[in-house]
Amino acid sequence: MSSVCPIKFVKRKNQKDYIKIVEGDKYESFVGKQGDEQDRDQYVKVGETDIDDINYKKLEESEVICFGSYDGKSIMHYPVQREGQRTEFREGDIHGLNRLYSFARAGTNLSMSNPPIINDSGKIKNPSFSSTI
Repeated sequence: MSSVCPIKFVKRKNQKDYIKIVEGDKYESFVGKQGDEQDRDQYVKVGETDIDDINYKKLEESEVICFGSYDGKSIMHYPVQREGQRTEFREGDIHGLNRLYSFARAGTNLSMSNPPIINDSGKIKNPSFSSTI
């Protein structure tokens, strides 16, 4: 990952905020997708009067960061049997990571020297490119 964006993973010492990555046979996180639960409305009753409107406020366009067009082969998708793939970053993944972790604002352009060449399967053919915002 550090070859395509400014993220570096370090061993945790005493940091308050951290990511715990464990090896296993599942893809799961506290925040994320709960798959195959489309029948929840048959079992869950929501007390709409108990919902605080601020939790469902639609963001203004100026508050939204757009990372480009939709890419079904993005590494950000869940496993191949649904969509996406797990092995390589797509061009949109790289742009998004660089924008997000370089603290760029929405609407700024990402310029690249020696831009990545992406083949039809989404693989970067020349991974030694650099990018700046």
